[in-house]
Amino acid sequence: MAHDFATLHWDAAAQGTYGTSAQPLPTYVAESDRLVQALVGSDLGPPLWANVQRWGYALPNAGADFERLNDTRSGLYFAGDYTVGRGRVHEAIESGWHVAARIIADLL
Repeated sequence: MAHDFATLHWDAAAQGTYGTSAQPLPTYVAESDRLVQALVGSDLGPPLWANVQRWGYALPNAGADFERLNDTRSGLYFAGDYTVGRGRVHEAIESGWHVAARIIADLL
């Protein structure tokens, strides 16, 4: 969830996993599910489970230098939203794609 949503609902549920036992899904998870289903225009069914995790320092303040991290020829590669400097899932995925392309190029 985005920063504002996470901050607003920080204490809405205890940290842990919901929906796999007798614990019902937190209200905000059910509401988010309703909004997603309205957005996609399809009944996706209820979430099977949800995990509440708190990463208070998960949003990067600045980006790490992707080229410098991944040009060491050490066999180590680094991907994540921190290389862009914005805590966004799509940025992490795109960074992973760039690393995958680099690995393929290095293997050829």
